[in-house]
Amino acid sequence: MKELGFPIPYFKECAPVDQAICVGDDIFIANCVSLKKFKRLRELCHIDNLVAVYCKSNSLRCRVDFEEFNISEGMMIMKLPSKSICISEENGKDIDLIVMIISKQYLANHKLDIINMLNEVVSVFNNPCFSLLPEERSLFEQHISLLSETSRSEYAYVKESVHHLVSSVFCLLGSFVCRQITNQNIEIQSVSMRNKLVFDRFLNLVKQYHTEQRNVIFYANKLCISPKYLSKIVKSVSGFSAPQLIDRFVVRQAQQLLKNSDLCIKEISEELNFPCPSFFYKYFKKHTGMTPKQYRES
Repeated sequence: MKELGFPIPYFKECAPVDQAICVGDDIFIANCVSLKKFKRLRELCHIDNLVAVYCKSNSLRCRVDFEEFNISEGMMIMKLPSKSICISEENGKDIDLIVMIISKQYLANHKLDIINMLNEVVSVFNNPCFSLLPEERSLFEQHISLLSETSRSEYAYVKESVHHLVSSVFCLLGSFVCRQITNQNIEIQSVSMRNKLVFDRFLNLVKQYHTEQRNVIFYANKLCISPKYLSKIVKSVSGFSAPQLIDRFVVRQAQQLLKNSDLCIKEISEELNFPCPSFFYKYFKKHTGMTPKQYRES
């Protein structure tokens, strides 16, 4: 499977210098009042880094893979490196938000256990979004402000200071989430952990094989369960049927290839293992309402 991602240098080019904190190609933090310049964030795209978006005012819609979330003032959404993301303003209104993108390499090199922490958070909430209390919002925004001032200073050991401040920011977020888990006494009732594990394995298989296999039977066999049982689990966890999720991965891949590659439509059809271009045309139009050519030119 080919993944088309957008590295941190892309976002550095989109953001005004006075509104962004950048440390090499590993850390990008920006205050944004509009997503107009961040075109790729407004389309479902794969960013192979940790992404956190904090909404300071107004609201926005966000998709992580194929689940949709509404983010209002004082809320944050976190996207793990393995997932795709799409963000859009509500009703075209400008918003005030903080976008943070941290590379996997940076996390690994500095031994920050953020990925495991976020995996635990998402598994408990079954939701990558959470709200901050007023005092938490104030503390978080102060940290970002200090990080911004520090990154622009010319003192010795600035990089080391920034590293520790980034660690502090994410540890702070982890403590906010722990507070919510403790106070709300969240219990996972509707979706068992076993079902969630099966669903996650199914998604990973679809990411790996969706350009080659679109039949639910293939994935059920890989998971050693019946197609009927797999469909039941996928529906209970995501609200979508298994074929719908497979189709969404295929359509997303087609959209990314149409927008971000020089391949002709016939080559894209072959890349996605369609029997012929006409079949690909019909499939794409059925799921998007546009022909591949119309989508590419839109």
